[in-house]
Amino acid sequence: MTKSIWRSCKSKTRYRDEHTVNDYKKKCERARGKKLDYYWCPYCRGFHLTSKVAEDSYLFYEWKDETAEVMIS
Repeated sequence: MTKSIWRSCKSKTRYRDEHTVNDYKKKCERARGKKLDYYWCPYCRGFHLTSKVAEDSYLFYEWKDETAEVMIS
C-alpha cells in the first residue's frame, strides 16, 4: 500500500453507508463547532469525513475502469 492510500483511507475511520456517516458528521459538527463534509472512498468502498468543503456538490473518482459519482451534502 502506498503512502497516499494510507493517508487518504487506512488512517481514517470508515463509515459503511451514507446514513451512518451523516449521523457522525452531525455529531462531530456539534462537538467541534466546525462544518464537515463526507466523501466516497474508492479504496475501501466506504465513506470518510473531511474538514475540506467541496467546491461543488459532486466529486468524481476513477477506480479500475469504474467512475463513481457521489453527491456531497
